[in-house]
Amino acid sequence: MDEVDQDAMTSKDRPSLTDMMNHFITDSPEYSEILAVEVGGSVGRDESDDDSDLDFFIYVRRNSLHSFVEEKALDLLRALVSPWIFHGPEYKENFGWTFTGVQRSHGCVSIIVRDETQLEPNYMRGAGGKIAHDPANLLRRSLAQSALTSIPTVALARSAMVDSYIKIMKVAKEISRGNDWQARKYYRQILENATLLVRVITGVPPRGRSYRHPGRGMEREIPQARSKEIRRLETDCMKSITPDLIIRTTALMADLATRLDDVELDINWNDLGRRTAGALRADSSPPGPL
Repeated sequence: MDEVDQDAMTSKDRPSLTDMMNHFITDSPEYSEILAVEVGGSVGRDESDDDSDLDFFIYVRRNSLHSFVEEKALDLLRALVSPWIFHGPEYKENFGWTFTGVQRSHGCVSIIVRDETQLEPNYMRGAGGKIAHDPANLLRRSLAQSALTSIPTVALARSAMVDSYIKIMKVAKEISRGNDWQARKYYRQILENATLLVRVITGVPPRGRSYRHPGRGMEREIPQARSKEIRRLETDCMKSITPDLIIRTTALMADLATRLDDVELDINWNDLGRRTAGALRADSSPPGPL
């Protein structure tokens, strides 16, 4: 397979990579184990800009997964974008084998290899994607059925609560280590969880049904008082993560928890806030599990 002259292309040519991927697979018999290719991420959701990454999800026959990862995936990525910098393969459970290349004209382009079992409908695929290759209509059927799949809001809310509980303690630990950047990162993840919970309570899922970025568009979509409260916390955390900020955050989580009748978790948010704030004031180790 011939590699493409990437330096002759501009950012306006980025959508053509999808066509190039389809041509490579269709015209090359050595890729017969590929069943479908989906463009995911912000490009797949039509929310991309010139700086967006490009993610190709490649679905192969189950019995060909390991041989494709070991022998063909890297060659396909190289033919597609001739990367300057390369990383992979990296495996993430329930996600796939990822190969990532960085190239001047296209930025970051990834190939994520999955087996055919991950073509089964699920609510996250209901967020939408673009089809790059689908000769047997397997991906089209999966996307159509996924859009009808119910969102497991109770499980999502429970996961957000547990994650926030853990992240509160991680914030305090990173502050005690003097790692303010990591502490802010954890704290903003707590606010993402809080936004998710507000969406579950008010029955307003994010656009495209994907809960991976619940803060996107929240000023227009969730109650104004809640969005302002969360944005104030976010603004304050960029100044400093103080004991008072922790108290306000756990108070918010406690209030949201009272509105989630189906999420049965024994978490005392106010006590967690007091103990964590006390640890910050004393500049000592954060509290352990309650």
